[in-house]
Amino acid sequence: MAGVEHLLEACVAAGVERVVHCSTTGVHGRLTRIPVDEDAPLRPNSLYRRTKLAGERVVRRYVDGGRLDAVVARLTTLYGPGSKCWLNVCRDISRGRGLLVGRGDQPFHVSHVDDVVEGLLCCATSPRAAGRTYDIGTVPVPTLRGYFETIAGALSVPFRPRRIPAMPVRCATQLVSWLSPIVGGEPRWWHSADLFIGPRAYSIDRAWTELGFEPRVALRDGVAGMVAWYREQGLLDAEADAVGDDVSSASTRVTGAGT
Repeated sequence: MAGVEHLLEACVAAGVERVVHCSTTGVHGRLTRIPVDEDAPLRPNSLYRRTKLAGERVVRRYVDGGRLDAVVARLTTLYGPGSKCWLNVCRDISRGRGLLVGRGDQPFHVSHVDDVVEGLLCCATSPRAAGRTYDIGTVPVPTLRGYFETIAGALSVPFRPRRIPAMPVRCATQLVSWLSPIVGGEPRWWHSADLFIGPRAYSIDRAWTELGFEPRVALRDGVAGMVAWYREQGLLDAEADAVGDDVSSASTRVTGAGT
């Protein structure tokens, strides 16, 4: 976590009034109950999530030592215009190649980028946020199938996914999770498989009551804006895979990564 420490040292030297450190709700790992809040057990089950938690602990050390005013913002999975992270999902659904692991009835917490920006601004400006940790996300939380169906609606196509059983995928991801500390990483498919098989729902009550954070973007409107941006950029018809961002490959093909 040398990078985080170097950055915080620079902030201390520059007299920065407040740092907002972006982490992920993924630090909770697989959820045994929903929704979870900021005080739920931290059980990160991937290299990415473990490094995020390590970054939080560096920030906490500076806060507890009185060296810096900092806030930890744990973000849920993002979507919206300007990001290619859901591009391959949209392509697959538009071409009738969508894939659903299990029934898809598990809660799947996605958040529009505009709401997340608003939440980060609240963390940066509210006096009550000093030294605190907040989950930042959009509500209500859709199911995974509901999210994919909303994408299909924005694309004006039916959502008729191919399905694969959840149990073998769950067993495979658990095995990789156990082995990853030994081998030093996970195969690329693991991240999307783990992201989509379990329930993911997080409480934003703390940010709501303490900071006045109020997400405003409805799922249908947000997804429509994302799909419109892909169309404006001519990306939906392109054959090349999307690159970058959290879900860097087609998550419906179980090859990308999220929180």
